[in-house]
Amino acid sequence: MEIKILKDPFPHAIITEVIPWDLYPQLKFPKLQKRNNTRAGWDLFKGEKRYDEFFAQDPTWKQAKDILDSEKLIFSICRAFKDELKLQGIDVDRLQLIDFIETPAQLQMGHIAFNRFDHKIFSRFDLQASDGTTLRAPHVDHARRIFGGVFFLCDGEEEGMVGGDFGLWRDRQYHGDRRPHDCELVVTYPARHNTLYVFLNRNDSFHGPKPVSHISGTRKWAYFSISARQNVWATDRRSISPLQRAKNLLEDGARFCQYHLSNLKTG
Repeated sequence: MEIKILKDPFPHAIITEVIPWDLYPQLKFPKLQKRNNTRAGWDLFKGEKRYDEFFAQDPTWKQAKDILDSEKLIFSICRAFKDELKLQGIDVDRLQLIDFIETPAQLQMGHIAFNRFDHKIFSRFDLQASDGTTLRAPHVDHARRIFGGVFFLCDGEEEGMVGGDFGLWRDRQYHGDRRPHDCELVVTYPARHNTLYVFLNRNDSFHGPKPVSHISGTRKWAYFSISARQNVWATDRRSISPLQRAKNLLEDGARFCQYHLSNLKTG
């Protein structure tokens, strides 16, 4: 495994050979069920029963999951950004990896805890796929995400994909409110097997795929993140009014309900 650190337009890294090459070719990407109100349309989320069932019945994928959830990988990433995290009041030497799983409903919510950051962190590893029509526009992840990332399980050329590269964007009208206003694409990284692109999830860390203009196969990847239960990135208080903050909390509740209602309708 090799970690290459880059700084522009915000701190990020390219990590190659995450899974040993004697193991990686044995991974067979599963057929995923299409669903509404999810990140990509085709997902397998940590915290769901079928997620646990899949990894329990496939020992090869279980080995890969254990690597991506491992202290070795997670703390290697944290140590690589030690100075940047220190500026945010995060002491890498105090971090503790805990076995905490966000529920699928909590994934829809911007807040899941309101106490002060306690230096306890957890990871996510969700399998996802797209035909190119369900990819998200530039955005930042929830403010509890210390790091976000995408681990590619495909090659763009093999999938006949034009576009779909992992993109880092800059907001030309940045307000410090974690909302995109006028984003321009700064750099792209291609979909490559066994490659993890990870970034520090600051207020200005706008990311998202380059739009797909053609695809004959499937874009396959894993969503990867290292998070706290508390929000660690504070927005510029001048950029969001108290009314908007209250509205954001109400939207969290609405998304929570929407998720459960959608699942009831789809069975």
